[in-house]
Amino acid sequence: MAHRKRRPFQHIMADNSIKQIKEYMPDEWVVREYNPDYGIDLVVEIFDYVDPEREMCEALGEMFFAQVKSVRKSIISKINVHPRRNVEKGPLKEDKNETKEIEVIKFKLETDEILTINSMGAGVPVFLILVCLDSKRVFYICLNDWIEKVLVPEDPNYLDKQTKIINIPVRNELTHDPLSHYMFRFFAKRIKFYSAFNKFTYQQNELKYFFENAVDRERDLDDYSDILDYLYKTLHFITIIKRYDIWAAGNLWGILAIYREQLNKLEEKIKNAFKIIISSLESEKLIEIPEQLYDFRWTPPLLITEIQTFWDKMVNIANMYEEICREWNLPTYLGDELT
Repeated sequence: MAHRKRRPFQHIMADNSIKQIKEYMPDEWVVREYNPDYGIDLVVEIFDYVDPEREMCEALGEMFFAQVKSVRKSIISKINVHPRRNVEKGPLKEDKNETKEIEVIKFKLETDEILTINSMGAGVPVFLILVCLDSKRVFYICLNDWIEKVLVPEDPNYLDKQTKIINIPVRNELTHDPLSHYMFRFFAKRIKFYSAFNKFTYQQNELKYFFENAVDRERDLDDYSDILDYLYKTLHFITIIKRYDIWAAGNLWGILAIYREQLNKLEEKIKNAFKIIISSLESEKLIEIPEQLYDFRWTPPLLITEIQTFWDKMVNIANMYEEICREWNLPTYLGDELT
């Protein structure tokens, strides 16, 4: 028997989920829906106000994807997690002598969807955002990180299965509270972080090559023309990386604020050395350089060693990001400790 067009409740759930997410996210953020979608439901672009009156905001060039799911009823359960070896350095190995209990909401994901997200890599974060329609509570987890840090180590053959259960920590809740938006803001900068990490490594290699090449040629490192070239190159590198937006995330990841301050101090120190060397060269009083610059009483000057050490620390930020930041908000022992 014929009937008029009907709308299944699943479509209503989907629409209500999107509405709830938009309600909790800042008004200045732009939430775009993908239709039709093939594993990605939303792309969220981050904007920030540029004036105290909050009348104008600008795009930050930062975004994240989201896969939206919903359940009629939220059921909170508890799981036990244990300290474990860094899964990037070897197979999963847990210390069962220590246990932590965390609250989670379980959700079943199809492996086809998981594979789609995994094939995107980790450059742009993809969040699973789960809306509980009964309580209007919204929970989230970064799928890219969960796949690499939890799923694959625990079940390398997950593709042989049709579905997998994901444990979303209850602490990962999206609300009206601006504090609940911090993680989205930080993760939306991920592509900027990865770009900066590549630049740090490139600059480190260039500075190392310059120094080692001078030694290989048995050139006298007291040749101040070489040192000036080195310092000039370093100042140029500093000018480049100081422009990066990642430093604005210092309030989210404190190490960035510390390194930015150290970078400023190193820049001033190099500029001061540069001026003194130039002045001494012009007056042909090179012998006075070590008297004015304590670091230059050694060969190579301690300032050059300080520069190389600082760039080693900058490159290590990438390791810290991989081992620490990508574990934030995961249903793991370390994830709970960090959060």
